[in-house]
Amino acid sequence: DGNKNNDRRRRSNNNGSRGTYTSRSTRTIVQNGQRVTIQSLEKDGNKIEEKYIGEKLIERKINGRKEDIGRIDGGRGGEEF
Repeated sequence: DGNKNNDRRRRSNNNGSRGTYTSRSTRTIVQNGQRVTIQSLEKDGNKIEEKYIGEKLIERKINGRKEDIGRIDGGRGGEEF
């Protein structure tokens, strides 16, 4: 029962909206002659870092753990977290 109360509290903190970012920053570097963009954001208490070469998502970390990007659709539009 204690866990159910925590779940309810977490859901109510979102105020019914999905996909709200509390922090978001983007930096772009040139690495091996390619434009690399690293986007860092915080969403629902999770720290997310996405790394792109050009427009293609090549890596995503959530709370420091690499995610399988094979299931992410086409880069910037496909947010599944």
